Amino acid sequence: MMKDLVKRIAHVEMYVANIILAVSFYQKVFGFKVVHTDKYDNADKVSVVLVQANIKLILTSSKCILGEIAEQISLYGDFVKDIALEVQNLETVYVQAIKSGFISIAPPQDIKFQGKKIRQSTIGTFGNIQHTLIEKVDIDMGDDFILPNHPLVKTENEIIEFIQDIDHIAIAVDELNKWRNLYEQGLGFYPFYQETIETKYSGMDSVVMNSQNDDVKFVFVAPKKGVHKSQIEKFLDYNNDTAGVQHLAFSTKDILDTIMQFKKNNIEFLSISDEYYNNLSSELKENFKEYIERIKDLKILVDKDDDGYLLQIFTKPLQTRPTFF
Repeated sequence: MMKDLVKRIAHVEMYVANIILAVSFYQKVFGFKVVHTDKYDNADKVSVVLVQANIKLILTSSKCILGEIAEQISLYGDFVKDIALEVQNLETVYVQAIKSGFISIAPPQDIKFQGKKIRQSTIGTFGNIQHTLIEKVDIDMGDDFILPNHPLVKTENEIIEFIQDIDHIAIAVDELNKWRNLYEQGLGFYPFYQETIETKYSGMDSVVMNSQNDDVKFVFVAPKKGVHKSQIEKFLDYNNDTAGVQHLAFSTKDILDTIMQFKKNNIEFLSISDEYYNNLSSELKENFKEYIERIKDLKILVDKDDDGYLLQIFTKPLQTRPTFF
């Protein structure tokens, strides 16, 4: 089994219909800063790199109504196309991934850019999504570098960083075992946690797959048939009956101030009833007694697990289709 070869999420690339509006949204609402723009004069696309703390997003859109990118956007709306992973020993990772069932899109190749060298390849995974695998050859960990044609540039105006990292990525699929086994055998992930949730109306199965160093967390969720369609079934329906990234989860050092600011920026979050807070355990109420009114006012969920306490909140979908949030 491969061990500690997948190191971290290098970046996430999204395909968006209107890149000007999307860039403005992620800047003004979530606090990202633009560090590079590529117009690809001889290609069908334009890309913009946005950064906040350790999070790197690439937004890509089409300049051609009949191009491949435009076609995919018409099928899925704005969606996550590429979850790029930084790895060590790219050849080993690539060979094992393809052997286990990932799709080969681009074999390993060496690329030099601005005096630096990386190795990269691309593999296909669930739905229409891919992983760009990146191995830094002569680049220090602190070097600001994403991919060739995407050099990061320093900006004069620093911004307040509300969010720090990609905590996890939730992926809606039609069934779990195939993807659990593929990521376990192909990329060396391990099942960190698995559960089934059922109500009298609907349900879902889920499994958290972690990289060996626990820095990359993929949460696979699959629907269970019920009286009503589950959230996962609705995602798959609106996503052209295709698996895809349901949400990106960002970590923050101060969720209260962060959510208060995001609400000022007109981000809409799912609403939680007052009954939820009335029914919190006495332990949770006691632990958060100084903040419970703010937590209730902001509609933040409160949970406890083996590692401590978890505060979280979910936005409503960030586009017309009730898919990605």
